[in-house]
Amino acid sequence: MTPEQIAAALDDARSLLRARQHEAALARLRSLVEAEPSSVEAHFMLGLASADLRDFPSAIASLDRAFSMAPPTAPARLAFAHVLVDAGDPRRSEREAREALRLKPRWAPALDVLALALQRMGREEEALSVLGEAIEADPRNYGAHVRRARLLHRRAQVHEAIDAYRAALALDAGDADAWNELAIACSDAALHADSRAASREALLRRPSYHQVESNVLIALHYDPMFGPDAMYEAHRDWNARHAGMLAPAKSIAAPRRALASGERLRIGFLSPALRAGPTGYFALPVFEHLDRSRFELHGYNANGVRDALTDRLQSLCSGWYDAWTDDDEALAARIRADRIDILVDLAGHTPGGRLLVLARKPAPVIATWLDYFDTTGLDAVDYLLGDPVSTPEGGSQRFSERVIRIDPCRLCYSPPAFAPDVAPPPVLRKGFVTFGCFNRRSKITPEVISAWSAILHELPSARLLIKNAAMADARMRESMLRAFERFSVERDRVELRAHSPHEQMLAEYADVDIALDPFPYNGGLTTCEALWMGVPVLAIEGDSMISRQSAALLAAGGLGDWVVRDEGALLESAIARAGDVGALASLRDGLRARLGDSPLMKGQAFARKFGETLLNMWKGD
Repeated sequence: MTPEQIAAALDDARSLLRARQHEAALARLRSLVEAEPSSVEAHFMLGLASADLRDFPSAIASLDRAFSMAPPTAPARLAFAHVLVDAGDPRRSEREAREALRLKPRWAPALDVLALALQRMGREEEALSVLGEAIEADPRNYGAHVRRARLLHRRAQVHEAIDAYRAALALDAGDADAWNELAIACSDAALHADSRAASREALLRRPSYHQVESNVLIALHYDPMFGPDAMYEAHRDWNARHAGMLAPAKSIAAPRRALASGERLRIGFLSPALRAGPTGYFALPVFEHLDRSRFELHGYNANGVRDALTDRLQSLCSGWYDAWTDDDEALAARIRADRIDILVDLAGHTPGGRLLVLARKPAPVIATWLDYFDTTGLDAVDYLLGDPVSTPEGGSQRFSERVIRIDPCRLCYSPPAFAPDVAPPPVLRKGFVTFGCFNRRSKITPEVISAWSAILHELPSARLLIKNAAMADARMRESMLRAFERFSVERDRVELRAHSPHEQMLAEYADVDIALDPFPYNGGLTTCEALWMGVPVLAIEGDSMISRQSAALLAAGGLGDWVVRDEGALLESAIARAGDVGALASLRDGLRARLGDSPLMKGQAFARKFGETLLNMWKGD
């Protein structure tokens, strides 16, 4: 081929790529390299076109060939670094990015991809440093500001993340996603007014941003002044704005089929959190023990994060679908095609939930259970699984779903095998009682701090241990200590600890005599884990599902007498419990066995009741 013909063929391929006609471009480039194998640019473009189609082995082979034929430029190195990080080879991506920087020092785009490669390898401190260099090289590098904010947030350096989000938004205030992420960071810092303000900014930029409105609904549960009627209407408004118009036409709606004798119900579980954590641990007993002669289980995993518990849950299902790349319509179609009879949503409005899949009614019966603690507000959701304590008959909380109750508790706890043995109560070695809370910082509101400060005032020798991921942030620790100082609690009486691996975190209950439950946003898995480690939990029973969650767990675990009705009773109970060291030691010594014999941990019995509940939903009882 003449140089002119080669140039024309390359221009043709570029035009096809710009038009996103990748298959046609690929065919054109393959013809070109066959006809003119010495064309470096043809091999290079073929590599990039293959990467666009996610054919990474072919892409890497073509780029390697191009690089072997001529010394690559800095932009070529950068392009290869991008391909390699997308291909899951961050180590080699790092090398190519550093080569690009050797050829073109302080080049912000190369610093960006280098930071991404470092982050993918878990070298987060180095990634933060490189992003700082990228911002120094180009202070208006919006992408670097946002990526730095996200990485700081991921590392629980919450106040620094908030500053970084604000710096990014000062450059481009139009990014609704960044406003939403700022709102979440502010909520994590218990800056709930700032969180609401950032959410409003996100919605101004993208009024259809339903995930932001779901985050706002969650945040309302931190506010004890937001009443049940207003909460219900807020959820119904969400449905009217985002879901009500998505109901399928009768021609494609999933029909309720007639079951032949002995035929099993097909049960689908939809969640973004089918892994280690609250959802995975509470779902496991159902997955393990649900009667396979009556039910066929299908898992719909709506998030790309997997771990050993994901593998365990998948092994217990007849069907499994990793749905994180599917849009709502595609996932709803998949569930219909699988002929699911009852779809059980495990997320509600929590992050990653797929409520717009539910709105499309992909199964004839839809229920919500487990990780959310309120109505979804959706017309498409038929049932909400509650219990007599968290969703009592005649309670003030309102639900758009029909509430169906599992007695005595809607949750069943399955502890991790690696949990350490129960340690003796620390009061015996320290000489004073230590209260503790391992819940998220966002739950520890000024009202909670006030109530806990009153306990410390009445028990001058007592101490308080607070542990959560946010305590890794020095400014967060300072703000927490100042919050207690405002209630005249000395700093040396409040110990703050950051996140640690799960097994180590459980072991640290050896330093807690009595756990204090936050309110109105209670613990869930945290409550169960404290009990399993021999630490009784003192909780206030409120008037909503989330503010009665610990009450339900404690009642099911045989510790209903550790539940009080208000802050005054909390103070009285804390004083009395702390004053009886012998009773604390005796309770701790037998608590794990007591819990194991309680309904809270009887997985087979819970799964049997769960199965009966499914059959009742199918029959419409």
